[in-house]
Amino acid sequence: MFSFSQPIKDNVDEAISGVKGELVLKIFGSDIAQMQAQANQIKDILEAMPITEQVLIDELTGQPELRYSFDRNFISRIGASVASAQKVIEAGVRGYDAAAIMDQEARLVPVVLKPEMDHQPTADDLLLLSVPNSQNSSTSLKSLGSYVLKDGVGKIYREDGRRRIALRISPKGVSMVDYVGRADAEIHAKFGKSSAPAEVVSGTSPQPAASSHDLTTLPDMKWAGAFENARRAALQFAQTVPLCLFFIVVLLFAWIQTWDLVFATLLQVPFCVLGAVVGLRMFGLSLSISAACGIIVVIGVSLLTGMMIIKKVKEGLSGSDAVTDSLKGVLLSNLVAIIGLIPAAFSSAIGSETAKPFAVAILIGLISSLICSLTIYPFLIDRLRGFFNRNKTDVFKKRAEILS
Repeated sequence: MFSFSQPIKDNVDEAISGVKGELVLKIFGSDIAQMQAQANQIKDILEAMPITEQVLIDELTGQPELRYSFDRNFISRIGASVASAQKVIEAGVRGYDAAAIMDQEARLVPVVLKPEMDHQPTADDLLLLSVPNSQNSSTSLKSLGSYVLKDGVGKIYREDGRRRIALRISPKGVSMVDYVGRADAEIHAKFGKSSAPAEVVSGTSPQPAASSHDLTTLPDMKWAGAFENARRAALQFAQTVPLCLFFIVVLLFAWIQTWDLVFATLLQVPFCVLGAVVGLRMFGLSLSISAACGIIVVIGVSLLTGMMIIKKVKEGLSGSDAVTDSLKGVLLSNLVAIIGLIPAAFSSAIGSETAKPFAVAILIGLISSLICSLTIYPFLIDRLRGFFNRNKTDVFKKRAEILS
């Protein structure tokens, strides 16, 4: 299986999660073979999901190992030694450092002793090598014991003092956060466990240690990568957006000084937000951090449109007359941004995956806000002012009755 990568991006991903991948699922344990089997099982689960593009696993095993078991009693009877047999095997595989000579520049150059062969020796070739003994003769390795050729451990990765194996995942058609939630629930369901929302938010799924090669118990695993960035950004948005809206309301009241017109100005917010969300769905985009930034921008621009209309209302005009009188300014301020963002919204070039959600959220949000501002917004202003005026009249009547 092949994958495309970029050195700078890989270094950034590795600095974030310790693995060269945007979305990573880490599995922790002590048994390498069991961790590899669990990773392969989870890979099959994720690849069966239609929202998974590709899953790559760290291959910890697969390194060929030649394990030779010596018959020590037989070796001692013929006067040989295990150390001599080990040196013969080392010489056959990679060569044995027998001595070192000094070259003309006073550098030590090792002299490697190795059997003369036309090809890389196999396990059967090594068995034909001879081991010297004390009887001034030699014995082949084949008669000194037995061997087995098997796959061993090639790499061992550790994190926080524990062994781990990582799965690098590429989602398709969904955001990182949505994919983690659905994939985590699917893994828990396949392993017979129920997924807890708190574990998905924290990115970890602590479970008790499984028995040797037990593929029915959910392993100790942790989501990492760009998912962590999205989670931190979501927490920051949850703190900053309400605070910004609060200061917007305070500034609007300091300028307008009546709550009915403040609420009338804030009616622009649902118009643009609804349009931005619908636009993202129309373009097949998810609500990413880039799209959220675009929604914040379009809220600010839409509030400026509302302020231009409300300024005319403060001068005594009705809602429809205020829109008509400020039509040129509203169209100019909105159309400049709409026309300027059209190329970015329909772009598919390199880097558009970041700029496109931002542009689409602003473009469709401004279009919906402009349409609503010219159609139903004047009616809503008049109804809202009428509602507040009736309430004020009722309050004044009750106070007059009390005073009388």
